[in-house]
Amino acid sequence: MNQAGGQAVTVSHELVEDSFQGSQFKTVELLAEQPLKPAPDDVDPDDPASGAGKDFHYTRLPRANENGWNNSATSPVRVTFYAGDFDRFTVAAADGTALGELGDREAWVRADDTDGLPITLQARSASGAVSSKGADTIRIDTQAPMLSWDADANALTASDEAAAGSDKATSGVWKVRQVKADGRPLTAENVTPASAGATAFGAEGDNTAASPATEGTEWAFTLTDGKGNARETLPAVQPGFYVAEDAAGNVSAPFEVRDPSIDPGPDGPDGPDNPDNPGTGDPDDPIKPDPDKPSSGDTDPNPGPNPGPAAPVFPTITPKPDGTGATAPEPLTPTEVVTDSSSGLTHAMIHDELALPTSSKPVTPDMMAQLIDERYVVGTGLTDRTISRSPVRLFDSAGNPAEAIDRSRPGTWIAEQTFTDAAGNTTTLRLTITVRNDTADGALRAGTADGGGTSGKGSTANGHRTALANHISQLPQTGGILGACPLHILFVLMALIASAYSLGRLRQRRQAERESERAQQGRADEDGSGNWPDAPWLQVGDGGSDAAAQGGTDAAGSARDGGITSPQGDAGNRAARFTLFDGTVLGAIMLCAIALGTLGFCPVDPFFAGATALVALFWAWRLARTPRRPKASVTALPQRHLEWDNALRG
Repeated sequence: MNQAGGQAVTVSHELVEDSFQGSQFKTVELLAEQPLKPAPDDVDPDDPASGAGKDFHYTRLPRANENGWNNSATSPVRVTFYAGDFDRFTVAAADGTALGELGDREAWVRADDTDGLPITLQARSASGAVSSKGADTIRIDTQAPMLSWDADANALTASDEAAAGSDKATSGVWKVRQVKADGRPLTAENVTPASAGATAFGAEGDNTAASPATEGTEWAFTLTDGKGNARETLPAVQPGFYVAEDAAGNVSAPFEVRDPSIDPGPDGPDGPDNPDNPGTGDPDDPIKPDPDKPSSGDTDPNPGPNPGPAAPVFPTITPKPDGTGATAPEPLTPTEVVTDSSSGLTHAMIHDELALPTSSKPVTPDMMAQLIDERYVVGTGLTDRTISRSPVRLFDSAGNPAEAIDRSRPGTWIAEQTFTDAAGNTTTLRLTITVRNDTADGALRAGTADGGGTSGKGSTANGHRTALANHISQLPQTGGILGACPLHILFVLMALIASAYSLGRLRQRRQAERESERAQQGRADEDGSGNWPDAPWLQVGDGGSDAAAQGGTDAAGSARDGGITSPQGDAGNRAARFTLFDGTVLGAIMLCAIALGTLGFCPVDPFFAGATALVALFWAWRLARTPRRPKASVTALPQRHLEWDNALRG
């Protein structure tokens, strides 16, 4: 007895009573089922809290569309195993042939087109446990359909057919819809010139197109088992731009259907009616110059200054100014410009470079799109300034598609984003991204045609940034009111340490002063008791002698007071109040704050460093200054001594 299929193993028996033919059925489960669990759609397998290996055992990414297909944007297909309940994972064909044996986080990849590859999935553990079998069918179609126009039949045909011997799989035509010239869905703008049958799309005199929800702008065809027909024909469609979509989700390039009632013949843009081309007057050869008629160039011998080069017919990409007031950057020069002879559209390629520091956080396509939007300005010379942006595509150094840029170690990556203007011209920005240990985060510079503009080593838009600052960027971010810089909390802690130390020293001083005053008071009391034999009324002499004696006592007292409050005594007190250890502690805090502020890790670090140094300097001044104390508590004779002396005189 085994559990090769991963299903539950049960034993059943039936008890039958002979006399009355009663029966009872009993089932016992010996081995529980070991289910093989795919990852839910909303789970990130790389999240440590996702439960990979326990809550789910494998992922199949990218997921197929609603028709069961992957297309050029969602291929290749990867089946990745996550160890936990099981140790090994097998991907096999329908006939049992093993296609891949996977360990933890290893993937089986299918990149080639296929009309349907059934696979089975099963996991095993070292203890002998076997999971139930999972099943999937891989269907990949990376070829987009095509559109063609038959003017004689007044019909638009969508076809999705593979060339003989191409090994391409086709999913069949699924939809045809009317779009703008650049392939975007219809909006309130007209998709064709007003003279080209504008009334066919809206009311007469209204220069607006029908909305996508209007009947006659989208057609969907029946699919059988997720697959459409190789060809579909639409008769008598309106002039405009159209795209076809196959069942896999591949979309064709925009195709223009022209109004047959408009003839751009000899009286069109190149005919005699065009003032820029006066023609020859010869109906047999309207293009050949007529020697008896002056050309347009002869009519004005001084045509004026040269208007300069024409604006590019493709979207331009310009680095944004750095805010220093320098000359505005020039648009990046394309490395490749191709014009499609059939459509007349222009496609350009621009290269630039970007340097990023190593980090534990990967860069996703959405993050890269935001960075490109912050660093570049995309423009167009068309009247319609609309620019559409494609999703960012990421690749590793070998050109393989990537889901994110791994910044955990140095390496080279590629990011691409395509910009399309309203006419359908495109420009693709290709960024070569270098991840290094000693470079600044997100530094971009104006590039050149050969990929110039690499950010300098450790440079940022605000100046130099040290390699140590890049390593500090790996520290946990503080957030909150202190900002994201991890050094801000260090500055605050240093200021608190300086304050706590200084307050403790001041408390220690006050306690020492109180103890000193108590000791001086005690000595004064003792001196008063010992002066009884020297009292003036016991001495032989007159009042002058008494006064002299009393004056001697006062003089002695003054002499004693002078020994305490003299400048020399103050200097000694000052030295005792601010010790060498006090200066060492507060000086070390100031120097540490200044050193951290010079790292250049954050633009506001110098302000935090300055505030911390000022706090330490204030406490140094507070500890060094000597407050004035009243002299009466030290120099005056005890009050009881004077009262007793006067009483004995009387």
